[in-house]
Amino acid sequence: MWNTASSLFWGQTKLESNFPWNMQTAGKRYFVALLHFAIGSFAIPLLVIAPVFALASYHPALMSFLDISGIIKTLAPIGLVGAAFGLGTYYLILRRKGLNFDFNRRIRAMFVTIISAILTMWLFALTMHLLEPVYPQVIQFVSNVMSTPDGKPRMSFIMGLSTLSFVTGFGLQMRYIAGSLRKEGHSLSSSMALNLDKRRGSWWGATAFNVIWPVAVTYLLWQGIGETIVYFMGQPHQPTVDLAKAATGGNFLLFALMAAVGAPIFEEIVFRGFLFNIIRSSLARPHAPLTPLKMPESGFLLGLRRFVVNRRNKLRQFGHSIEAAVHGFLGRNGVLSAVVISSLLFALMHMQFNPTTLVLLFVLGCMHAELYRRTGSLYCSILLHALNNGLEVFKIGMGG
Repeated sequence: MWNTASSLFWGQTKLESNFPWNMQTAGKRYFVALLHFAIGSFAIPLLVIAPVFALASYHPALMSFLDISGIIKTLAPIGLVGAAFGLGTYYLILRRKGLNFDFNRRIRAMFVTIISAILTMWLFALTMHLLEPVYPQVIQFVSNVMSTPDGKPRMSFIMGLSTLSFVTGFGLQMRYIAGSLRKEGHSLSSSMALNLDKRRGSWWGATAFNVIWPVAVTYLLWQGIGETIVYFMGQPHQPTVDLAKAATGGNFLLFALMAAVGAPIFEEIVFRGFLFNIIRSSLARPHAPLTPLKMPESGFLLGLRRFVVNRRNKLRQFGHSIEAAVHGFLGRNGVLSAVVISSLLFALMHMQFNPTTLVLLFVLGCMHAELYRRTGSLYCSILLHALNNGLEVFKIGMGG
């Protein structure tokens, strides 16, 4: 009976290739990728906020030129932006050329940083001098863009800036992952199945049909399952919708773009294209053997060093035994384990701990993962996510 049910629900897959990284490798790579995301996300607000802050305070500081602290406070953020831009550019050039960041290049990087900061501050001061005849109009224009007539922050501007910074950070993150895969002889699109190879027909209409019909069937199935869960567990409150509305300042277009376009692409790449594949790939490989730490043969306090190494080996062996047991238990049905674990994380990462919402998100995550596995194309999962979110946004827009 189990074999029949397993073949029915977990049958043949079109997602043929395993992700080339295991969980340990992916963890190291993804930590660096998150650093790229952080740098990209903070760069845009810094590039915008620093000039605005300096613009607002430069003229009063210029009028009281004897107060040197005013000049320093005004030009400091501009100098920081210039320094970050110069250092980042120098670092990217070294990476592109494949050069190590040795001692001599660190000294050069320090000079590049200082020169970039000085040049940026000088250019800003020159620009402000040229803008002095129209300075009041410039300040008024900046004020109108960033705030409402009653002095409150303009949410559309803040949301637009946040979206731009997020897209920049996510783009740098994916660029790093793609580059790391390329160095190992793989591509991002093939590793995540971010393509239409398994859905391609003889002409574009057949390809579209092969993409749309599994998405439509899965969506209809989800509607029935979702309504059943709500019927038995009650209607959940959705704080994410309230948060998104507040963040967009009531701008429905921004809310719709964020929910129906941005979220599906980002979440499907992270949870299905990356996380599901990493778990599935790791469980498909045999658990790596443990190499004991080498016992020291000589040196200061040899007995103490041997005692420490021996204890560390025993602790590592204990941890390795637990890892092997978990790997063996989950690996008996690696696909099912990958679906369940990635979907559970998908539900928890939404930070909505209402029981009904958690169950709905978990089941929805399982359906996305299974659609991805069966179709062999991440585009199908992205389209299902966009369809589901888009129709919910439409209901909200219609007052539902």
